[in-house]
Amino acid sequence: MPNETESRAKRLTMVLRSDLSERVYRMAPELSQNPNYFVNLCVEGCLDAMEADGIGYEIPIIKLYRIVRQKMVLDSKWVTALCSIFAPRTQEITEHHNRYLAELINKHEGPLTADAMDFYWKKASEMNAARIQTEKETLKFKTKKPK
Repeated sequence: MPNETESRAKRLTMVLRSDLSERVYRMAPELSQNPNYFVNLCVEGCLDAMEADGIGYEIPIIKLYRIVRQKMVLDSKWVTALCSIFAPRTQEITEHHNRYLAELINKHEGPLTADAMDFYWKKASEMNAARIQTEKETLKFKTKKPK
């Protein structure tokens, strides 16, 4: 009968640079991971990406971190390319609009149809307009000096 420990992954001790360990101890809890498991997920994701045949590969731990931190997952170049399908002057699109669009697309489930993309495009435009308006209103308070 084979030994139960033979079927489990073997453990190996490696040394992590101190500057990296500080970052690991800071970031791992943000994803509810213990530091060792976090490092293994990072290394596994990188190795899988290196061995992947396609040109694009999503590293799960990075996607999880960016979602938790509410950061854009899609590369802004890809967002701009997607935008160019639905909008004529994509060079005029701001980084904020791209970010809002990517956030909306990342939450989409199912096939990304032209109607869905049109909806997300309009919603991202509204979100960006609201951001601009808020910044303008906030600026009024910043420029006022007490008498």
